[in-house]
Amino acid sequence: MARRSLGIRFASQRTGGGEGLRVEEVLEGFDASVDGKVRRGDIVIAIDGVKISELSMKEMTNLILGEEGSCAQLDVLRNEDQHSVIRVEVFRGNSAQDRADEHRAHQSKEDANRITSHRIFDTSMSKSLSDGELHEARRLFERFQKENQSSRITFDQFKQIYAYRQTERDKKPDTTNIPVNQGALFKSEEQLENMLTMEHKLAERRRNNLKTVSKEKLCRSLSKLYVQTNSSQQTELKAKFRHMLENDDDNHRINDFANFVLELFNDLSDRDSPANIELEIEFRAIFADLLSVPLDIFDSERSVPRRLLPHLMKWKRAQNIEIAKKIGLDEIVEDDTDELSYQEEPVSSHPMLERLRNELSTSKAQKFFESISACS
Repeated sequence: MARRSLGIRFASQRTGGGEGLRVEEVLEGFDASVDGKVRRGDIVIAIDGVKISELSMKEMTNLILGEEGSCAQLDVLRNEDQHSVIRVEVFRGNSAQDRADEHRAHQSKEDANRITSHRIFDTSMSKSLSDGELHEARRLFERFQKENQSSRITFDQFKQIYAYRQTERDKKPDTTNIPVNQGALFKSEEQLENMLTMEHKLAERRRNNLKTVSKEKLCRSLSKLYVQTNSSQQTELKAKFRHMLENDDDNHRINDFANFVLELFNDLSDRDSPANIELEIEFRAIFADLLSVPLDIFDSERSVPRRLLPHLMKWKRAQNIEIAKKIGLDEIVEDDTDELSYQEEPVSSHPMLERLRNELSTSKAQKFFESISACS
């Protein structure tokens, strides 16, 4: 006859200096769970009159297991009160377990080989789970059931697997206190920090240089656009330009000014002339550099107008060739198959410089106005 358990899972370690075993869980359907005979947290100090402190692990297992329907007497210490020892009689086995065994006995040998989960006896000494860990195990088990509806694993088995994995995790060595020889590293933390600081400074310098060059180009291009607008547009252009220069690091102001400038091209009578097309592309490139955004961001359609596409391709090709020559790739030949041949229209002088110089006295504005003067 098969040996049956008491339906009690014990903690993996003895308590009270080895005097007893703490009850980790009482399984439902067993006699031990009826009317709270044995409860979680109880400490079993003796089995059938034999003290736990006098038993080895093997001897305890032999006392816990027994024939179906046989009785075991447990001396239980409840609430850790030394004066409240309770003796209870617990019968081994349960009807639910018997039905499960009978069902498995009628399965074919092939079906039995496919069963991946095996019953884990509650006598195995597993890691003691806290209330929080039991709650987490229950949550994970419910999720596991939803995703694996045909699984035969019970919550008791899943809980033991969870406890085992928690135990394995706790066994991993703690390396936080191992001393590190900084001299043996490829780069020390201080060296890495200095490298990152230097790279950040270089990147910031490159960005500042790019913005300075782009703003100088902006002033030159504005001189070409200014002379083609009417008086009201010139007044508004000056006001928005002044507003942008008050805080030249404000991307929102630069973006508003960029959209306004590009909208002015829609009002030009000869906006599709070769010179104005090139000028519009220059503005787009300048604002893209200042804001670190693509060229097609400055209009309501969020794309480059179709009329500019061939000219933009030509402009990009020229930029790539210029970059290639700077790095020594002089053998690259420009493709002239779709070259647009035209002569740039002359740019007449304009009154913008003197008017803005009288109205604005900031050093930043003066610097850019001088760049306008140099190109006028």
